Amino acid sequence: MMELIYNDPTRLMDWAISHYADAAVDGDTHTLGLEQDGRIVVVTLYNHFTAWNCAMHVVSDGSKRWCNRGFLAAAFSYPFLQLDLHRVTAYVPAKNLAALKLDISLGFRPEGLLCEAMGDDDLVVLGMLRRNCMWIPEDLRHGRR
Repeated sequence: MMELIYNDPTRLMDWAISHYADAAVDGDTHTLGLEQDGRIVVVTLYNHFTAWNCAMHVVSDGSKRWCNRGFLAAAFSYPFLQLDLHRVTAYVPAKNLAALKLDISLGFRPEGLLCEAMGDDDLVVLGMLRRNCMWIPEDLRHGRR
């Protein structure tokens, strides 16, 4: 059975860091997780908030069990519907082709490149505007702003 985890940020951040050393965690990180049979399979981290945007990072257990319509609806509803943001930004190491492919299939669009931002790797900047997010209901894509 799969269950969303909303109110356990320390556990979710610790799990994300243990699965990805470069997990983007800071003092203002918000979290959403998904458990399957009592084990965390994915954590979404949100931070770097402005009035219009936040950064969104996904750390998974390496499986694809978490990538379902329900979790994606919850993951994008948080910034777009609950926080009423205009966009989300993802930063993906250029060498992480699987993550880039996934993000683009979810609707993110490449916007730029931060050369050598990961030392020996570049970071690809991807963005998604609320109006283009296929994971929230169409009648809610234009927001209140």
